[in-house]
Amino acid sequence: VSPKSLLDLSKVIRLLEDPLTERHLFVLKKLLKRNHSGFLLRELTDISQILNICAEKVSDQPKYASVLCEALEICRFPFLKERTSDELIYAQDATEFLSNMGCLMRVPHAEVQEHVAEL
Repeated sequence: VSPKSLLDLSKVIRLLEDPLTERHLFVLKKLLKRNHSGFLLRELTDISQILNICAEKVSDQPKYASVLCEALEICRFPFLKERTSDELIYAQDATEFLSNMGCLMRVPHAEVQEHVAEL
């Protein structure tokens, strides 16, 4: 994966934080399709931030629940590494990411809670 993907995640985060756009779900589905086989260790911090933004939006806009559930399905796969050293370098990021997954139980949507419990 190219360094460009890091740039893409920061753009996705900025887009999601903009309340006036209609492209949120399209961009999220594109991101999940790109990562269908798992998330890179080096991207976990940004992915966590994206999932938190989606979790905050579920109450007002239930359509975000399906995207969140799809992302949680991908979280079942092992995290991907680009280099052998990634495991050591991103161990803390992985720990924080997994801790954050438990916090998603606060989302008031039964299907999302079921997916979190299945992790």
